[in-house]
Amino acid sequence: MTGKVEVEIQQLRTVGGSLDAVSARIDAIIAKVSSASTAYKGSWGSDEFGQSFSGGDNGYIKSDENLQTVLKSKVALLNSYSKGLTDAATALQSAEDSNTDSFW
Repeated sequence: MTGKVEVEIQQLRTVGGSLDAVSARIDAIIAKVSSASTAYKGSWGSDEFGQSFSGGDNGYIKSDENLQTVLKSKVALLNSYSKGLTDAATALQSAEDSNTDSFW
């Protein structure tokens, strides 16, 4: 299969930058969630109801930890995508420059 591939290098960079911005926003959300979680930790009490609410695999504490872990993994994923796109843009621009220079 043959075909033509066209890449808009600046668009790769733009999307990479946009992913960085989304990643930063999620990071800010994580900071707020973590701060609120710390501020209210234990406010449910230590009685039977509090233990039922907060304990176990489906309790608040474990759910909060899982939420923060998932959000952090999404930040890492977006950062990885962003780096991949910007690195690809740099490599493609370098190849384009080298190919252009070879004609002179």
